[in-house]
Amino acid sequence: MTGIVSRMHASRRASSPRTDARRRRPLRLVAALLLGAASLATGCNDADRALTGRWLATEPVQTSWLAGRPELTIGHYGPELTGVAWFLDVNGFPSEICPCGFIDHLSLDLDAQRFAASTDFCNGDIWIWRLELDDTQTPEVLSGTVEVKDEPDKVLDITFELVDTFIPDEKKLCDR
Repeated sequence: MTGIVSRMHASRRASSPRTDARRRRPLRLVAALLLGAASLATGCNDADRALTGRWLATEPVQTSWLAGRPELTIGHYGPELTGVAWFLDVNGFPSEICPCGFIDHLSLDLDAQRFAASTDFCNGDIWIWRLELDDTQTPEVLSGTVEVKDEPDKVLDITFELVDTFIPDEKKLCDR
C-alpha cells in the first residue's frame, strides 16, 4: 500500500505548478540567451550607439602647445554622449604635457549622425569638436572640424577612423 501512496504523491508532485515552473526554467533560459544574442547581433547597427568606440585621428594636429594625434573614446547612449579625448604623442603614447580631457556633449543630431562636443584640456584650452559620422566607409569615419578656443582663427579640419568598438577601462577615465 505504501508503494501505491508513494506513486500517488509522486504523480501529484510531478503535475504541481511548482514542478511545471521548474520544467520551464531551461526553456526560459534558452529564450533569454537567444534574445540576448539577437540584441548583440543587431546592437552594432543601433543608431543610438553608432558613435560608441575608439576613434583615432588620421593625421597629427599641431597647436601652440600640443602636437600629436587626438583619440576620442566615445560612449554613446541614446540622445547623450560622453567620453575622453586623448592626446597621443608621435610614438602613440599619451602626451606628457596633457594626456587627456573629458568630452562634454553639446549637441547631437541622430538623424544626420553628427554631434558637437567640447573638451577642456589641461592648460584651460577648450576644444570644440564638430563631427559627422560616415558609416559607409570601412572603417567608419568621423570627419569635421576642431576649434581651439584660445587660439584665434584656429579651426582645423580633422578626420577620425574607428579603431575599435570596445573601450578598455584605462581609456574611460582621465587621471591627469
